[in-house]
Amino acid sequence: QDFNPQIEQVARFNTDDRTVLATRKPLDISEEILTDSVGRDHVLVTKKILLPPLARWKNRGDLVLGFAIDITELYLARRDLERVMSNVPDGIFFKDREGRFIAVSESKVRHNGLKHLHEIIGKTDSHFLSAKDAQHSKDVEDKVMRTGLPMLDKETHVHWTDGRETWALVNKLPLRDEHGAIIGTFGLNRDITASKEL
Repeated sequence: QDFNPQIEQVARFNTDDRTVLATRKPLDISEEILTDSVGRDHVLVTKKILLPPLARWKNRGDLVLGFAIDITELYLARRDLERVMSNVPDGIFFKDREGRFIAVSESKVRHNGLKHLHEIIGKTDSHFLSAKDAQHSKDVEDKVMRTGLPMLDKETHVHWTDGRETWALVNKLPLRDEHGAIIGTFGLNRDITASKEL
């Protein structure tokens, strides 16, 4: 890929190089933008390290070696997922094999009676649901992971530890890694309490 960095980008790269030379420590840059020769922006993960003088360049002093990985597609996919997770009205969740929440939508946080994402991540349904409901949820997820088959559109009466009772239309599916191995579950809960109370 041919790159055509802007003046401010070149100045930033030079500053990063000087930092490595001055501190003599590697520099990790988690996400930086670089413009290619046709004006498209790319998101890069970059690492810069100090190299000792090489034999044929020994009179030039220390050198900085930088290498970058283009993560533009991953960055855009993550951004789009974050937009969905922030705006969808249904509760979306991702769980590991032990049933711990690893990612949830903002609406799922609210459905669980919480205000902040950190209050749910790493916890299981047993922190929020009655013992009977939490066990039922775990049994369903264990079956989904064991069989690889989803549970779709299941009306569920939910009893919360704070005393609330709600109804939800629940979908649970196997969560797979890039090799197809099941590493947990994910799903979507739609609150249908209002329609059940009509």
